[in-house]
Amino acid sequence: MTKIFLPYVQCIKTRTKGGLDRKGDTRVKDLERAPRSLLTKREKEVFDLLVKDQTTKEIAGQLYISEKTVRNHISNAMQKLGVKGRSQAVIELIRLGEIQI
Repeated sequence: MTKIFLPYVQCIKTRTKGGLDRKGDTRVKDLERAPRSLLTKREKEVFDLLVKDQTTKEIAGQLYISEKTVRNHISNAMQKLGVKGRSQAVIELIRLGEIQI
């Protein structure tokens, strides 16, 4: 199980024991409102441009960051997803609904 889903699993486990189901517990309310995104805002921006067939250099120019920073954002997202390449990351992000083509 990936680290991404651990907070949700913990919440479910605790709620079934009755620990977080108390009225006024903001942690439960926050999880019920909207699940956290897998990607940071910047990682999402990078992948949104990546699926539009932008190069690393073009992405860096548009976001006013270095090419190395773009590569770092891509690498961080790949680690979160447990994949080995950009293409696999894009496919997985689309599957998870994090990005759209």
